[in-house]
Amino acid sequence: MRLLLALGLLCGLASSVRAACVLKQSTAATVLVGPFVDKDDGITEEAGLASTATELSKAGGAYATGPTLGTLDSDGWYPVALTTSHTDTLGELLLKVHDSATHLPVWRSCTVLAAQVFDSLQAGTDLLQVDPTQLEGADASTAIAAAVWDEAASSHVTAGTFGQRHYMIRAATAQAGSASTITLDASASTNDDEYNGAVIYITAGTGAGQAQRCIIDYDGTTKVAAVGPSWDTNPSSDSAFVVVPETCYR
Repeated sequence: MRLLLALGLLCGLASSVRAACVLKQSTAATVLVGPFVDKDDGITEEAGLASTATELSKAGGAYATGPTLGTLDSDGWYPVALTTSHTDTLGELLLKVHDSATHLPVWRSCTVLAAQVFDSLQAGTDLLQVDPTQLEGADASTAIAAAVWDEAASSHVTAGTFGQRHYMIRAATAQAGSASTITLDASASTNDDEYNGAVIYITAGTGAGQAQRCIIDYDGTTKVAAVGPSWDTNPSSDSAFVVVPETCYR
């Protein structure tokens, strides 16, 4: 008899292989529970257990009354209809059916996931929070690009980094300009040759969009920087400029 019971349990285990039970929080679902086999021989499937009571334990809590078994599905398995109140707690949901008078005890362990996690991993209808769309909204690329390009350059000037290498020396609005000069703002350095060898760009206003120019000479008194090659469009008093420590090519 013991041998028969052992064989029956092995058969029951072999027939009980099912996909992992993963549920969405606070969402109704039907799960299959089984196999139910006779308590004496451990082999014979129990076919008359519809409406049998079950018990549920949520996240390691005490067992409480659960839904009853539905109509026999096949091979000793029965459906159990879980309601939103059954799946309202995250973590393990353990379902137990035990009637010592007819069948061996049966358990079904399920995992209840947050709706967003379930929809990402199981349903494929959402994205995990690590996805840029979840972090920044529907137009993630625009939001991320804006965050990068609008980041203050002064926050990235660690010695030896690309941030330091390209950190602007000065950014302001010019006072005037000519074919081969630009008069920097009144607060620019008072030291002669301070910006020599640096690159200057006009970023807005008159002359914006021209290729870089090299600062050949700088007069700290007049704030006039001589550039080369000559401007295509002479800068003016509305020309916004940026001076950066890039390698100057002429």
